[in-house]
Amino acid sequence: KDGLAGNGMRSMKAEGVEAGECGGAGLGLLGRLMAQGCDRAEELRKKLGLDEKSRVLIFNTEGATDPENYKKQLALPDVPPTASDFGFAPALPVADGEQPPAAKRLRCGAEP
Repeated sequence: KDGLAGNGMRSMKAEGVEAGECGGAGLGLLGRLMAQGCDRAEELRKKLGLDEKSRVLIFNTEGATDPENYKKQLALPDVPPTASDFGFAPALPVADGEQPPAAKRLRCGAEP
């Protein structure tokens, strides 16, 4: 399962909210975006205008629909931020008037 989603699940549980993987993903991503020490996260924060004074609305879209995995996720430690959390492929060139193809998500250091 996605480590950042697990981080969000544990953070929500600490606030008294039961969230499954989909429900925890948004808060897990926000936590990762706000972690210091990553140039890509800093770039995304700047583009979004996101800082420590920002207010963010997060929708929890799922409760603990898999009780066994929920217990397992809550027992795990938080996954630390890594340099590969924001690895995206570069934009593909397109001719004028054409729609770009769907972007392919890559991990940092992965070959396209």
